[in-house]
Amino acid sequence: MTTRTNLVAAVLLIATVFGTFACAQQQTKASPPLSSQSNAASMEMRKAMMQGQSMSMPMTGDVDKDFATMMTMHHRQAIAMIDVYLQHGDDAELRALAQHMKQAQQKEIIEMAPHKK
Repeated sequence: MTTRTNLVAAVLLIATVFGTFACAQQQTKASPPLSSQSNAASMEMRKAMMQGQSMSMPMTGDVDKDFATMMTMHHRQAIAMIDVYLQHGDDAELRALAQHMKQAQQKEIIEMAPHKK
């Protein structure tokens, strides 16, 4: 069972890292030229996203605990990106969506906390 637990945790981690990396690569290739202010905000958002990938998280062998810990890290990254967007973004509809996402992710972090122990 420990091998299966480690395998599931590894697959979750790999899927998160590669999914985020692929998304970042696609954005880089498809990005139009930006103003220096927009470019700075976009780079700040990308930095928030990439920062979580540099963090190492040893697997405990408890798939429940590892899932809750990795999802908490993922949500914190998303919140950091949302905060950058809320500082610089102009689209009212997207800002409202981002605020809603931030509240939902903050709630989920709280809900997952007991499972990380």
